[in-house]
Amino acid sequence: MIAPTSDLQVRRPLSQFVEAYQSALRDMQAGFQQACQAQRILEALVSQDGTAADYCDYRIRDVEKTEMDSLKVSAWHHLMGVIGVDKILPEARRTKMHENLHSENAPEVTIENVMELIGLLHGTDLQREALLEAFETLRPGRYSSAQHKTNKRASWKVTRRVILTGFLDTRWSRYALWTNRANQLAIADRAFHLLDGALDKLDANSYKTPLVDAVQSSETSGSGRGETDYFKFQCYANGNLHLTIKRADLLAELNRVGGQGIRAMGMEN
Repeated sequence: MIAPTSDLQVRRPLSQFVEAYQSALRDMQAGFQQACQAQRILEALVSQDGTAADYCDYRIRDVEKTEMDSLKVSAWHHLMGVIGVDKILPEARRTKMHENLHSENAPEVTIENVMELIGLLHGTDLQREALLEAFETLRPGRYSSAQHKTNKRASWKVTRRVILTGFLDTRWSRYALWTNRANQLAIADRAFHLLDGALDKLDANSYKTPLVDAVQSSETSGSGRGETDYFKFQCYANGNLHLTIKRADLLAELNRVGGQGIRAMGMEN
């Protein structure tokens, strides 16, 4: 498991961003207040009785709410990229969090809420959930066929060599991962970065990791082979992707966490 980021390391740069965001928010609010005041003055000038209609404020307030909500969403997207939310959260949780950002339930951008999110990400249970997701992706029985000898060795653990069937679209000059398979492969790659404490090497984009990028750049006219820090891979014209896991220590830890999950659900094979 990765070591928690220290409060001091995180708080300084993020607190500066939050302070700048809140300052921009105040400036925007002041600007809309001035717009409302100017609108009332103008309507009073052109009205026959010298009074301004109340409805003028509602139009400006609607725009204000739309712009304030958009600013909050942009700020949270930036913060989640800096914190590394997409590198750690399991797929379902990550999707739900992005959905919540665009709802009325989106939290205010405060340093307290930012630190609460960081504490959540470094929680042992959440990290274990992300590792279990990778474990299920790599172990035989989900995205790999039991007919292959490599996968027959065990269905209750991930072996050093894994065959992932139907992951590749071979119709083009380069091997392309089907979109949903690219996502699953990224889950596995992120897990090994997580185990190794190397999340900083990951792209902030939730669908791009070194392994995904390496596979996608393999030319179908070439060997189809490649290598990253944690994997060697071989692409085949039948759409199968063969992986060799390089780090036995990280594989052992993944299997330890995955084995605990299987036993907890009574799924031993």
